[in-house]
Amino acid sequence: MAALGERLDNLKAELSEVQTRKPVILLWMRWKGEERLQAAPPAVKVALEDRISIVGLSSMQAASLLSCFSAGGGCGGAEAGGAADAGGGGCWEFRRQEGLRTAALHSRDAAALAQELSEVAAHSPHVVCVSSASLRARGGACAVLRAFQGALVIIEEEDEVDAEAVETACLLHAMGVKARWSIGPGSSVLEPAELPTPVQGEVMGDLKLRDAKEGPDMAPLFCEANALCLQEFHEDLVEVLSGDVVRLGLLVSCEPPLAFLGFITYKFWGPPLKAMSISRVAVPKKYQMMGFGRQLVRWAIEKAKQKSRFECDRVSLSAIPKAISFYERLNFVSVQGDDVPEEDGPNKDGAVRMEYSLGRVSKR
Repeated sequence: MAALGERLDNLKAELSEVQTRKPVILLWMRWKGEERLQAAPPAVKVALEDRISIVGLSSMQAASLLSCFSAGGGCGGAEAGGAADAGGGGCWEFRRQEGLRTAALHSRDAAALAQELSEVAAHSPHVVCVSSASLRARGGACAVLRAFQGALVIIEEEDEVDAEAVETACLLHAMGVKARWSIGPGSSVLEPAELPTPVQGEVMGDLKLRDAKEGPDMAPLFCEANALCLQEFHEDLVEVLSGDVVRLGLLVSCEPPLAFLGFITYKFWGPPLKAMSISRVAVPKKYQMMGFGRQLVRWAIEKAKQKSRFECDRVSLSAIPKAISFYERLNFVSVQGDDVPEEDGPNKDGAVRMEYSLGRVSKR
């Protein structure tokens, strides 16, 4: 997957081969059986590096649009134009600039989607079309497509339940979508639509085991955090917090009903170590790539800064190899030495001790 991401990153050079950076795709819906309008319906224009979503399509309309983008499928081979039957008496008319390469992702299983991404990368598309259901499959697809230098068209699935709609709103934000289009029932016109507001989270911190388990609103959130801890670290969160030294921070949505977005565990070490140690940070897969892990770590840093430097002058943690770059972007650096706090978290092969300095260099 890393190699695939690097390959898609290199599309930037290929995009320079396209003659213009003006809008390169025109899309609109024309219903079969209707007479052509004297003026063509307004078209959705997609320029290279644009990120848009389309909502309100039926399952047949969505499948038809994906076929338009598929390499060698539907109307994907037509330069000047083409049509793909969308069912229900309609069809897509699809126009694209000469030489433009398009592709579509159909799979909803993480492993199958990874294989499909590899096949798509083989012909270096300029534009990729994918459904929100495929993005929810994760497995690295979001990271690859977010790094993709071409245009991205996301089809939002119809009849999403509330939880899926919340996740899709977060996905659109994470993928950098700046424009949204909608087609209403019985309409042949795609019209601009308001982008959904992404979920905002806040941290409920300094929680002890009793606080997390007994509160009427906290108990279900703690259950989700415990399930995530078992999944990611193979540990029971009850045991982690049983020593009454480690504290828990729960990241939850700001608006009710409260949605669980992640958790962090940490403790403070007094002199002579004078440090906060972060032992576990986890975000549910459906909310990854949305900045919630970064929010949890930054919250911990701000909490440590509230202590005097005589009590705490650094934040320490043990980072697994794939997380090192994440912490480096948050200004953590690798450290060695006997005065590094012994972490309470699970031991991982290849883990690297890292620290964030709170500003004042202590005499240790």
